[in-house]
Amino acid sequence: MTFGRLFFCLLFALFSCQNPGDQTFSYQPVRSDKSLRVTDLGESLEVLEVQTRYPISGTPTILRSERHLYLFETDMVTTLYQLDLRGKVLRSLEFEEDGRLPAGYITQVMLRGDQIGIILSGDRVTWLSETLEEVGEEFLPVKAKFHFQGEVGNIAFTNRIADGDWEILTYDSVVRSRALPVDREAYGFYNLTYSQFSQWREGVLFSRAFNDTIYLWEGGEFRPLLHIDLGGRAFPREKLYGVTYPPDFAKVINSPEYSYLYGEVFGLDSQRIMIQLQDESRRKLAMMDFSSRELTIYPGIVDNSVSGVDLGIPQFSKDGILYFGLSGEQIQENIDRLPESFKHRLSDTYDESYFIFLLKVKESG
Repeated sequence: MTFGRLFFCLLFALFSCQNPGDQTFSYQPVRSDKSLRVTDLGESLEVLEVQTRYPISGTPTILRSERHLYLFETDMVTTLYQLDLRGKVLRSLEFEEDGRLPAGYITQVMLRGDQIGIILSGDRVTWLSETLEEVGEEFLPVKAKFHFQGEVGNIAFTNRIADGDWEILTYDSVVRSRALPVDREAYGFYNLTYSQFSQWREGVLFSRAFNDTIYLWEGGEFRPLLHIDLGGRAFPREKLYGVTYPPDFAKVINSPEYSYLYGEVFGLDSQRIMIQLQDESRRKLAMMDFSSRELTIYPGIVDNSVSGVDLGIPQFSKDGILYFGLSGEQIQENIDRLPESFKHRLSDTYDESYFIFLLKVKESG
């Protein structure tokens, strides 16, 4: 028995002994051939058209503070856009390769109140004010590919950015706890996602690629919350071993015979969470409803209320709102199916714009 299988068996035994009213650890999903509809999931949908000087390429990071939205683009150019809450560009900041904040060294952008932090090399943060001017710098006690700073404290997913022994570290001025030992024999890849952590109830959810388990940081503990039993489609752990050439790894993970978590999780309300996964060579969404104990995999989310387009995968969730991003080209590709009421809202140059969809989720029950 491999260490991974032994570890899961121990976890399952541990959780099966707990009060069934607390958490049930493992669930088999039901697959739906129909996408979730906006009108079934949400109580309202707001669409913002963001008009920038140059079209945004790729998938920018979306952030939201109390008073602003931010887009951080890293594809063709590395630019930070500050927006008002209606999507109007207020300011922008372009990062050069040889500047004080070199584009190639930026590993993450994050918010602290109305300040935005530019993280270089995983641990050096330069803080910018609301006018995008530098106001301070600090060094974090943890070098990590992704930092989450919230009400419950600071959590870091190292993702092998440094030669450490642990995937998860919590910290304040120093490291306080560690979880998920690094498997040094497995293929060393960067798990590039937008929402590995998500605030949920009084804690924080965490999802890691190729690990069919959702974890919860709560009350000073980091523990498994939900295991998705993918049966015969589950990604074989041994496939992560012995790979040395990236194209070979890509071929394995894109095989239609395997399903696995992609490393993104979204808290919806007190009873539901949403998870991104790869299934039959496609990115899909799974929704876990703890009140009904049902786990369902959907092809995606379709907007049947405003635009008629497929919203794809959310970027993040916050305060009961799911945030999606679509390019103007994606909107233009659906021009024949767009409702006239939505077409009238578009600018003349909408195909060069970027669109943010804000879906307010209905409370379950």
